Amino acid sequence: MVMAGERVGCDTDWQQFALGTRVVVRRQVGAQSGIGGSMSNAASPRPGVKFSDVIGIVTKITADALTVRRDAAGYPNDAEVQIAGSEIVAIKQVPPRPSRRSQTFSSMNN
Repeated sequence: MVMAGERVGCDTDWQQFALGTRVVVRRQVGAQSGIGGSMSNAASPRPGVKFSDVIGIVTKITADALTVRRDAAGYPNDAEVQIAGSEIVAIKQVPPRPSRRSQTFSSMNN
């Protein structure tokens, strides 16, 4: 069992992803950090630990951090999030965001 304040690691090498890859990153959020948008302890798969997910495009990779440009509904597409490697719990590649389909005039009249 993971206790509050204890760090968990990522089994996937997060530095392997190429720039421009769309990913979802689950990161551990410390209670003292004040970062919003995290899951509550009750919903957490690990009691006492909070997580937050970021969906976006990898824009920068360093030895210590991953930078992702958000690419999810409800967020501006130019918002970048830097995630410390030590906070990354899981990461995986996801398909491109679906394009919005607009209604055509002919389909509106049927």
